[in-house]
Amino acid sequence: MRIFVALGVLLIASSPGLAEDPFEPTARERAAIDSCLKHNAKQDVLKKAAACVGTISDPCQDRDNATWLACEVRETKIWDDLLNAAFQDARRLADAVTGGALKDAQHSWIAFRDAKCAVSEKEYEGGSMAAVLVADCKRTETGRRAIEMRVIADEAADKVFKGTNSGDGR
Repeated sequence: MRIFVALGVLLIASSPGLAEDPFEPTARERAAIDSCLKHNAKQDVLKKAAACVGTISDPCQDRDNATWLACEVRETKIWDDLLNAAFQDARRLADAVTGGALKDAQHSWIAFRDAKCAVSEKEYEGGSMAAVLVADCKRTETGRRAIEMRVIADEAADKVFKGTNSGDGR
């Protein structure tokens, strides 16, 4: 009997579904957002955000709060990674021209996002939905900003590689 119990515990512990961190995005989830962005590449920023932000978390809204929160956190991490990559690209290409204004703008955006999302926290303080709504806000704002920052980085790349600078009269 002990052997069967031990075997059962071992099987459960080694199960990939249970061993995964519920707050870490999977390769499949990252690929889903990447696919959405590629599929909507020709769309403007707002349409792309409307199509792609929520890809992972929206299907979780009908589930329990813990599952929904985990989906929100996982998707936010994906968007945050995309945002950081785009920001680094934009800074590398634009800092010579902008003098660090992009970094200042990004710091201001972070403060804005945190203040905006704190509203939900205050509105639902002590309620079971507070954490989920704050996470939803951060996911939405971070996703939008990641898409916007990619546009900024791409525009900076165009200026650098095409030798144009809107400020120099060309």
